[in-house]
Amino acid sequence: NVLKDFSEPYDTKVEDRMGMIAPILHCRTGSVYHRFADMFSERPAERKIHIDVVSQLAMDSDYKRPESIAMAARGASLERACGIELFALCLDKSASSEMLTEVYGSGHFFRVEDLENLDRSALQLYRVIRFSS
Repeated sequence: NVLKDFSEPYDTKVEDRMGMIAPILHCRTGSVYHRFADMFSERPAERKIHIDVVSQLAMDSDYKRPESIAMAARGASLERACGIELFALCLDKSASSEMLTEVYGSGHFFRVEDLENLDRSALQLYRVIRFSS
């Protein structure tokens, strides 16, 4: 299922679809990471890489930190246990390095300070991924 297509505007229809995702305990991010692990763990691939563009780290109007961070970290841990390498491009300026490290692990996230530099940040993350094998 597609929550939002790249060419689709972010509107109330997208918000409604996103609202239909049931959180596991405290956070939708953890739910998504669990689902991703289930879907891709059995797929054959030389290397399985998941890059998440994080607009808001494990937090929305109904779910608050720190419980949501712990749930996202458990989902990320499940992905790693299934052989999936999880990396993040973080757009959330309120997310501390400690929180990002708790969820993604040291060296598995890249902070995007300015959206105009998103392309450069993605390239830097690609370099990290490329040389981490």
